[in-house]
Amino acid sequence: MASMQGGTLIGNAILTNLLGRSEFGQFGMVQSTLLTLSGISQMGIGMMATKYIAEHRDSDPERAGRVLGLCNVISIGAALLASGLLAIASDWLAQNILHLPQLGPMLLIGTAYVFFSVVNSYQMGVLAGLEAYKSLAIHSLFPTALYLALCVILGWRWGAEGAVMALTVSMMARTAGFFIATQKESRRFGLIEDRRGGWQERALLWRFALPSALTGFLSMPALWLVNVFVARQPGGYAELALFAVALSLRNTILILPQIANNVVLSFLSNQLGRKNLGSYWRLFRLNFIITSVVLLVAGSCMALFGKVILKIFGASYVSGYNVLLILICAGFLEASSNAIYQIVQSSGQMWLSFLAVSVPRDGVLIISAYAMAPMGAKGAAIAYVVAALVSFLSVALAARRVRAVLA
Repeated sequence: MASMQGGTLIGNAILTNLLGRSEFGQFGMVQSTLLTLSGISQMGIGMMATKYIAEHRDSDPERAGRVLGLCNVISIGAALLASGLLAIASDWLAQNILHLPQLGPMLLIGTAYVFFSVVNSYQMGVLAGLEAYKSLAIHSLFPTALYLALCVILGWRWGAEGAVMALTVSMMARTAGFFIATQKESRRFGLIEDRRGGWQERALLWRFALPSALTGFLSMPALWLVNVFVARQPGGYAELALFAVALSLRNTILILPQIANNVVLSFLSNQLGRKNLGSYWRLFRLNFIITSVVLLVAGSCMALFGKVILKIFGASYVSGYNVLLILICAGFLEASSNAIYQIVQSSGQMWLSFLAVSVPRDGVLIISAYAMAPMGAKGAAIAYVVAALVSFLSVALAARRVRAVLA
C-alpha cells in the first residue's frame, strides 16, 4: 500500500510537470471515475476475504478454502460486469455527465484498469488474511516502478491519455504478480480454493458482502460527485487539479495508519476466532495510540513543509496550500475514525456500519460538496472535513454498541 500511495504521489508530480493544469485535472477526473467504478464493483469482497480467511485459516482450513472460492468467483464476475458497462457507457458518460467528450477514449482505455483493479482488491484481501505482508510489499514494487516509468514515456507522448494507459498497464502487472503471491501463500497454509463448495458460505454474502457493497455504492459515488461538482464550475478542471494534488499529499500522511489498520484487522479477526478478547482489546488500544502519534508527527511535517512540497508540482500549485491544510485536518479525523472502526469491521457488523456510519457520512459529504462547489478546491476540502467529523462521531457510537455486545 505504501508503494502504491507513494507511486501515485510521485506519478502526479511527474504528470503535473508534463501536462498543463487543466489537462492534469482531466486525468484526475478520469482516474477518479475509474477508482469509483472499481470501488463499487469490489463489493467489499477483499475485506470479506481478509476477515474470514484470518478467522478460519487456523481453526477451519476447509472453510477458509470455501471462502477463497466464493470470493474469487464473485470478484471475477463483478470485474467483468463493471468493465463491460464502462466500455458501453464511456462516451455517454464523458458527454452527458463530465461535459467533456474527449474524456470518452480515456474512459474506454480504463475499462481494463477497472477489471484488474477489482480482481486485485480480492487478491490483496486474501494476502492480508494470510498475514502475507512481505509478499504484498515485494509484489507491489515492480508495478509501482513500471507506473512511474510509463508516466514519463506515455505521458510525454500522449498526454492525459498516455497517463491513463500507464495506470492501466501497471494495474495489469500488479494483478499478475499478486496472482502468483496468492497461490504461493495459500499453499503455505494448506488452503485449497474450493469454488464449488464456496456457495455453502453464501450466508456471508448477506451478512458481510451485501452491506459492504451498499457502502461502496454510496461512498465511492459520493467521493466522485465531489470531483464532478468542482469540475462543472467555471475553470473547474484547473481547480480539480489543485484539489487532486492536495488530496494526494494528504493521503501520504495516512499511509502508515492505513497499513496498521489493514494489519490489525487480520490480527483482530484471528483473535476473535480464538475467543481471545484480552489480546483483542490490547491490540486495538495499541493500534489507536500508534495511529494518533504517527498522524500528529506526519501531519505537522506536512503542514510545515507543504508549500515547499507543492512547488515540486509546479508554481501554480502553491496556491493550494490552504486546501492542503484543510485536508490534513480531515485526514486526522478520518484516520482516527478508521482506527476505531476496526471494532466494527473485525466483528463483522457491516449492516451497522452501513446504516449508522456510511449513510450519514456520505449524505453529508454530497450535500456539503454541492453547497460549497462554487468555492472550488477549497469548498471540496471543507466538505471533506464536515463529512470526516460526522464519520468520527458515527463510528465512535457504532463501536461503543459493538463493544457492549462483545463484552
